[in-house]
Amino acid sequence: MFDEIPNTAAISSGFHFWTSAIEIPTADPLLTTTFAQTTSPRAIETLCHIMDRDHRGQNCDRETVMSDFTVDPQDLHISGHQCATLRTESHEVFTQGHARIDDAVASGWIGSSAQAMQAALEVMRASGAEIIERLDDHSRKFIESATAYQQHDQAAANSITNSGKSFTDPGPLNLD
Repeated sequence: MFDEIPNTAAISSGFHFWTSAIEIPTADPLLTTTFAQTTSPRAIETLCHIMDRDHRGQNCDRETVMSDFTVDPQDLHISGHQCATLRTESHEVFTQGHARIDDAVASGWIGSSAQAMQAALEVMRASGAEIIERLDDHSRKFIESATAYQQHDQAAANSITNSGKSFTDPGPLNLD
């Protein structure tokens, strides 16, 4: 469902560091969902659907959703670095495990057993590589999301500040 949302990175996970950065509270702990952006109408619609479960039928609009939406860029950065650490540790574990299996097969497996184990090892290597790639991708996207959020937040703050300046500092009074 979340892969269909344009401009939205959605990750559901039981790991606390993945869900601590941006959370949308729900009554169902399995439904706690992490979002990097919620800019598209489809994303808001999905959030309304999720939030409607919590608000028990109350009218769900952008205000309701956004009031329950919090972002901590520092947590996003930390989550990105934790994913990078997991990626490194996983790569080491997979590499060592695959090497041990490869050594075991080379030390005396023969015939169809050796071929079957080699085929299984190739599947394990491909799966391990995919996991490593996804952890790397998640790490990068968490950090990019934190940076993008901070830049957007600063631009919004500057816009508000500039709007306020036009009211508080109208310039010199022209009496002509």
